[in-house]
Amino acid sequence: MKESPSGNLGYVALDTGGVDVIVTTPRSRQYNQVIAHISGAGLYNSVHAVAVSLDGRFTYVDDGGMSNLLYVVDSEPLSATFNTVVKTFPAGDALGVAVAPH
Repeated sequence: MKESPSGNLGYVALDTGGVDVIVTTPRSRQYNQVIAHISGAGLYNSVHAVAVSLDGRFTYVDDGGMSNLLYVVDSEPLSATFNTVVKTFPAGDALGVAVAPH
């Protein structure tokens, strides 16, 4: 699981495909509950890694080389496309994903 920079949401890669979004704020009524499933991010038996951008606007999902794609998920809660795949990039058969400051 990777937590958003705000500490409010966690993104969990699933080997059944996709990513679950859970609330990670203990004082929330939805604490530790799945609030969304992003099915378009990764294939069945393939998702291996998740990384959240430093500003929290995007979540990157690597499918472990199954489709050779990197999925970009909109993680900005105020966005019209929140928790949906907004872009894919060719990634070869690399395993893992990370973000770093410029």
